[in-house]
Amino acid sequence: MHSSEGGIDGSNLPHSYVSLPLREAPEVAERIRLSIKSRLNVSVIVMIVDTDKTYSWRNFHFTPRPKPIEGIFSAGGFVAYVIGRALKLKKGATPLAASGGKELSVRNFLRIARLANRARGWGAGRTIWDMTRAFGVSLTGVSQKMLDQTEHTPIVIVRPSFD
Repeated sequence: MHSSEGGIDGSNLPHSYVSLPLREAPEVAERIRLSIKSRLNVSVIVMIVDTDKTYSWRNFHFTPRPKPIEGIFSAGGFVAYVIGRALKLKKGATPLAASGGKELSVRNFLRIARLANRARGWGAGRTIWDMTRAFGVSLTGVSQKMLDQTEHTPIVIVRPSFD
């Protein structure tokens, strides 16, 4: 599998594993936000973001990924991917859920997702193919032990600058 389809992702996992989409991402984001609020007494916005792309043309945003945040259309699965790539539209990571920040626009959520994605980096590589080259092994040779020894940043804190 070279990419994901319908949220089932096998593009960046070892062996022949796939990752299923997170169920009820908005509820998960809300639980995390409330936990941070109760434990640290701070108000935050919690976003859950997937590296599957959202394509933008002016104020219209669409993704092949199912169930993005409100304001991003889930359109056509693989067809949306092909259209976005063929038209060379602006692309970025897809916000799947956001808890808090109701005053933010879709464009701002996409900007935050892009910044977080850049800060997070790619660990052993963007895809399993990159990982096989990095580790010098076959496609099924990437092990969990190899990945455990690779720097990976699944959580990013983005703090706005008010200059």
